[in-house]
Amino acid sequence: MRAVQEEVDVRPIAQGTGEPSMFVWRGRLFVVRRVVARRSTERSARAHVVWRVEASAGREHGCATFDLSYRAPVPVGLSGGGWTLLPVGG
Repeated sequence: MRAVQEEVDVRPIAQGTGEPSMFVWRGRLFVVRRVVARRSTERSARAHVVWRVEASAGREHGCATFDLSYRAPVPVGLSGGGWTLLPVGG
């Protein structure tokens, strides 16, 4: 069972797009195979983007669906932002 709102280390595919290409969760590297959806909102002057992705922890493992949430720091460029793994649909 996945933890609710657990911090993860995400690597974006390219600077500027923010699209995740891989992430580390509980010491395991997951490679994003496909971006399923992207949604964004602004809460309290803070950008919030959720990427729904299909990712796998290796060739032997099938893909699973994950929601990766990014909150930009306030003000932008300072610490306080970060990535969180959400329950799918959360």
